[in-house]
Amino acid sequence: MILDLRYRVGLEGRTPSEVIALLGDEREGRAGPPTHYVLCPTLADYLVLELRWRDGRVGSSRIYQS
Repeated sequence: MILDLRYRVGLEGRTPSEVIALLGDEREGRAGPPTHYVLCPTLADYLVLELRWRDGRVGSSRIYQS
């Protein structure tokens, strides 16, 4: 699912409203576009999707374990 999200569905080039429509609003009252989404728990950690914004659109994304 995570690879599908990044490569089949695609995140790069999407606007903040498109990302929120796709993944929900994780900003918790913060201003600006969402930057992190907790995707799923692993045995001891969580997988986190980090979005980096460029010119009002997703410029790149990465997934890391917290």
